[in-house]
Amino acid sequence: MLCSCKDEFELIRLSGEAKVSEINRDNEFSIICPIEINASPIDGYDKFYDDIKSRMKFPFDKDNPKGKVYVGFNIDQNGDMSSVEVIRGVNEELDKEALRLIKSSTAEWKAGHVGDIKVNQRIVIPISF
Repeated sequence: MLCSCKDEFELIRLSGEAKVSEINRDNEFSIICPIEINASPIDGYDKFYDDIKSRMKFPFDKDNPKGKVYVGFNIDQNGDMSSVEVIRGVNEELDKEALRLIKSSTAEWKAGHVGDIKVNQRIVIPISF
């Protein structure tokens, strides 16, 4: 799992298994570490997926392929979502719809944790059509 923290004190407090992978311009450490508690929607994944299904639009015809679009995004230490992108798509229409569904989601997220430290986490979820 990729997580990050903003100061050396937090980095030192993380598990001994954590390894620094890079330090960016803002002196934010990107580290590979075992996430003990994954970021998740506050109301749970079932409600999150129910919301997605209820808002799904099918502007495409029957001949379009069906499948799963994998969408990745970051959940930061405050539970805010950013950097939404298609990781593996099906076609342009399905990919755009999957992005719209995630970007327009009103779900609130809980940050991931390593010990008692909130960390940024990359999430990848499938959207099935």
